[in-house]
Amino acid sequence: MLSHALTGLLTCLALPLGLALTERSRTAYWTELVAPLYSSEANNKVLATAQSSSNPSQWPEYTDQPTRLYLLHERFSTLCPNDGDTTDWLSLARTWSNGLYNPSQDVLASWAHDVGFNSVPMMHELRHNPANETAKNAVLANAQYLASRYLSVVGCTKSWDRGKGDFEVRHMQIIDNMMNLQLLLTAADLSGNSTYRDMATSHANKTMQNHIRPDGSSYHVVNYDPTNQLLPQTRHAQLYRRTR
Repeated sequence: MLSHALTGLLTCLALPLGLALTERSRTAYWTELVAPLYSSEANNKVLATAQSSSNPSQWPEYTDQPTRLYLLHERFSTLCPNDGDTTDWLSLARTWSNGLYNPSQDVLASWAHDVGFNSVPMMHELRHNPANETAKNAVLANAQYLASRYLSVVGCTKSWDRGKGDFEVRHMQIIDNMMNLQLLLTAADLSGNSTYRDMATSHANKTMQNHIRPDGSSYHVVNYDPTNQLLPQTRHAQLYRRTR
């Protein structure tokens, strides 16, 4: 069972959004939407998946799994140490992360803009063991690859190396890649190289400038001209609204 303090905190944080979206009462919102996420049944499903393979080797399908395992370790070791859970979540997280370390150049190239997502387990590992040189070197190597996809004249990293339908390949950047910025910022802290932080800041500013509509929604894709920063196309490659 969650501690009363954490339960109260989560309720206070989640309630305003829940009421705005569903108009449910505090009790109903917690009971129906939030509490199941912290149930033993949910934990058991994650555990069963983690124990189903001793040597996971596929990505990106399993990339979220080691992150879940690291978060469960943090939950039971730090946030709720008295909940009585004895599962060695940290060992499971490390096992499931092994396949993401030291990718070949071909695999790294196939990751492309997903390199930030696939680096999250290494960043979790460094939170638990800052002296882990293997995790540190992996983060720095992946950040260096991500930085190679940054184009200064545009001011953001490139997402896709391919076209989408009638979309000409230029310097395509998707809103999803805001999730890559943690990798660049972590690399800046680890290496002392402020260039990584500058790239992340520029990418975020460009996203705010060109991805966000006046109503607060966002385009999925912005296709920049890499020669002069012009913004020739905006669209949703995964949704129905495709133009500005």
